[in-house]
Amino acid sequence: MEIELEPEEFTICGVDAFLTIRLVQVYGFPKYTCSWGGYEVRAAIEIKSGSYRATATLWTSTGELYTLLEELSSCNKQLSGEVQWRTY
Repeated sequence: MEIELEPEEFTICGVDAFLTIRLVQVYGFPKYTCSWGGYEVRAAIEIKSGSYRATATLWTSTGELYTLLEELSSCNKQLSGEVQWRTY
């Protein structure tokens, strides 16, 4: 089963830089989860830093996005830290 989404996205902003991830399609919901946790997702990613800008398709999972959110929240709460996000 595939679910088409109204674009859901989040943006991480910096000084003259941002990273936006927009969820495009969720696969397997609600019956089948993937090995990476949660449901497989086709997303669009856009990165801008200064005059550099890139866009691409990103394959990830809702579980990986949740882990990213948890790590970012922890760094924000402590006002320090580093996040390493690995996706398949």
